[in-house]
Formats: sequence, structure tokens, C-alpha cells
Amino acid sequence: MKIEPPPLTDEDLKAANEFEKLTEVGAKKEKEDSDIDQIGFMDDTSIQPKPKGLNNSEIASVRQSWAFLKEKYGEEKIGIILFKQIFKIAPEALELFPFKNEPNYLNSDSFKKHVTKVAQAVSKAVDLLDDLGTLAPILKKLGKDHVKKSVKAEHYPIVG
Repeated sequence: MKIEPPPLTDEDLKAANEFEKLTEVGAKKEKEDSDIDQIGFMDDTSIQPKPKGLNNSEIASVRQSWAFLKEKYGEEKIGIILFKQIFKIAPEALELFPFKNEPNYLNSDSFKKHVTKVAQAVSKAVDLLDDLGTLAPILKKLGKDHVKKSVKAEHYPIVG
């Protein structure tokens, strides 16, 4: 039995739109700065860090936006919104998770635990934006762990 993800609520959409507005400035800046390459997967297990990091202003902007969202919604709610959006874009992604067969997975402890861990990982990455030497190995390990769970490089653009 395939479980369809529930629709995003008005509150979810409002939070997602707010986050999108906060990140639009950073995204435009990144596109304008051709010297900054994105951290990306070169294959399923290797990450190549940026040759140049974000500048201090960009790091401050990302940290300010993330802090605002954490304070307003909390990590669990941010994770829930993120995963609802993932499952809206790619419903088949639900099949990759152990909570896929739970009738009301959005309220399950395993779902809430996972989405909170994801948001905490984002928090750690935001904290380390100015220390790519520390961040890159963490992301590499995270990538390797996800490869073991059948996550493929083409899944990453869905998450953003």
C-alpha cells in the first residue's frame, strides 16, 4: 500500500514562503559570485569543498535566517515542513524511510525523531560555514551513510 503525503497546511506554506524569501537574497548573491562553487557530490561518496568560502556577510545572513526560523518554528517543525515538501515534490522518496508503512507517519515518533535530526544537522552545518575543513568531513560521512540507505546523488537536488 502506497501512502500519499498529506498536503501542506496554510501554516506550512506560510513558513516555507517565509524561508524562501529569507534565502532568496543569499541565492541571488551566490549566483552573482561566479568564484564561489557550490559544495556538491562528485560521485555518491565524495564531497569537494568550495575553493572559497562564503564571505562573512553571507555567513551572517544564513545564520541570522536560520536562527530566526529555529526560534519561530523550532527544529522539529522545520524538519516536518522540509519533509512534507520533499514528499510533495517526490512522493516516491517516502519509500526510502523506515516510517513509510506507518499509517499516520507524520505523527510517529520515528518520523519526528528523523526530521529533528535533519534540522539539527543543518544547524551544525550553519554553525560550521566558516570552517569548511571541519564541515566537509562531516558532510562526507553523512553522504556515505545515506548511500548505504539507497540514497542517490540525484535525490539531493530535491532537498535543495
